[in-house]
Amino acid sequence: MLAVAGGLALAVPALSACAEQADDAVAVAEDAAEEATCAAEEATCAAEEATDAVADATEEAAGDAEAAAEEVTE
Repeated sequence: MLAVAGGLALAVPALSACAEQADDAVAVAEDAAEEATCAAEEATCAAEEATDAVADATEEAAGDAEAAAEEVTE
């Protein structure tokens, strides 16, 4: 009986330490997920800005091409 009690006395702190490590791991995982979400949001914004820049450049190039075509036909 004492051996069982002694084993439990050793097991409880070990289980407590494991639970604490698990809590720490969850906190690290949550932080990593939050950072990944922020990075994804920043990448989305950058992609939107790039898309807008391409659209603006395309529109400007089309205008320039139209003006050049008008000059050639004059």
